[in-house]
Amino acid sequence: MAEALAIRLAIKHTSDRGFKKLSVASDSKLLIESINSESPLIKLHGILRDILILSSYFRFICFKFIPREQNREVDALAKLLINASNILFKKKNIIIKRSI
Repeated sequence: MAEALAIRLAIKHTSDRGFKKLSVASDSKLLIESINSESPLIKLHGILRDILILSSYFRFICFKFIPREQNREVDALAKLLINASNILFKKKNIIIKRSI
């Protein structure tokens, strides 16, 4: 579910910035197959519907499966960014709470 949410957010941000071509790669084979087949998994139905709707704003968009073994560097970078954003979010909450 987290990967589907991340893809939806990435597509939204990319579209909002005016990009017309996008290639999305993921090591979640089931997710990529669901997006490409347009037959979503029941638990991800709403998120995948959003992904397909957002995808229609692009002239070209593709979703590719990348085996985890070939995706280690990107996976490590994504985890680093998630951890960094969590730290920033926690610090922001502390600052907001102190100022109230």
